Amino acid sequence: MDATARPAAPRADRALSRSAYAVPLSRTQLLAAAAVSVVGFALVYLVEVCTRAGQRQDVVVFARFQALPLGEHAGLIRDGVPIALGAVALVLGVRAVARRAARPVVAQALVVALAAVGSELLKATLPRPFHGTFAYVENTFPSSHMATTTALACAVLVLWGTARWRPEVAFVVVLLMLVAGIYNVTGFAHRPSDVVGGVLVATVLEGFTLAAFGLGARRLAPSPPT
Repeated sequence: MDATARPAAPRADRALSRSAYAVPLSRTQLLAAAAVSVVGFALVYLVEVCTRAGQRQDVVVFARFQALPLGEHAGLIRDGVPIALGAVALVLGVRAVARRAARPVVAQALVVALAAVGSELLKATLPRPFHGTFAYVENTFPSSHMATTTALACAVLVLWGTARWRPEVAFVVVLLMLVAGIYNVTGFAHRPSDVVGGVLVATVLEGFTLAAFGLGARRLAPSPPT
């Protein structure tokens, strides 16, 4: 009896470990969120980047953001946020691997890499129509910096792996993303539309990747030990 019962415990531990990294959304909800982000990305590009009114509005907001405090430290702030998030994500990733939960680590590493590379490819591919010299004429949509920062923020949330302090961590992560977005604009690095576009690139990739890796809550719910 004991010999037949022992293998169930490691399987149960692995199931519990995997479920700790499941997001509170089903596969259908993850795919729907990704699809909504795709539509949002297209709308921001078509309205804010491709129309005269959108470009004008973008540069008006862009100019107003330069009056925010700590503007002289914008570069330090915008670079410091992803470095901090990346360091935390790395530590959490090592812990997840030690807990035999490599799948979410691979998924998040893939999202970060695709966000960084994909946003650069989009920036190089998408045209920016000339409707007058509103700020600078070259295309900077979407922001690869913000796409990568958002992907790292998502990695921290997904890899946290415990209910303890999770609401507080989510609050801090969202706050850091907001700060990074603001100072991407304040420091003349990106237009507001670039920042929004970068966030949407990351959420598209996050939704599709989590769904593809089976990291939705319903699929990874642990079965009772037998």
